[in-house]
Amino acid sequence: MHLNLWSTERSDCSDQLKWFAQGYYTVAEHEGRIRLYNMQCDIQGIRTFGNYKAPTAFYYEITPKSNGEYELDVGDARG
Repeated sequence: MHLNLWSTERSDCSDQLKWFAQGYYTVAEHEGRIRLYNMQCDIQGIRTFGNYKAPTAFYYEITPKSNGEYELDVGDARG
């Protein structure tokens, strides 16, 4: 999957997240939320997100809001 899961209007954000991951990332979507897992960080086993299984606990989560804006959050093994 690629970062085109969210609007190209946010390409500045997606470009920065991809740059930070230096190309080592995977993306998953579940219930309207999008997670970009940075494969360089925190490889501590499998984490699930809906039906998706990610091999890292570190992620950025992008949640589209009803007003067209996005909420960006970060998560890791601590919850």
